[in-house]
Amino acid sequence: MTSGSGIEDAGFLDRLQLIEAQPIEERASAYALLHDELREALDAADRAAGAADRASGATDRAAR
Repeated sequence: MTSGSGIEDAGFLDRLQLIEAQPIEERASAYALLHDELREALDAADRAAGAADRASGATDRAAR
């Protein structure tokens, strides 16, 4: 994970360690929750990047 992604590296690693410490029967649901959170963060970053690209394109067109 990179800084600025909304997910702190240390917090992510701590969560992975907590998941791994759980009995194997409980890990799947914990990993599924983590997966959903990561997907949500990536989707939000993609939306923000797309909005920035669209705004940049509008600014470029207005400058012409």
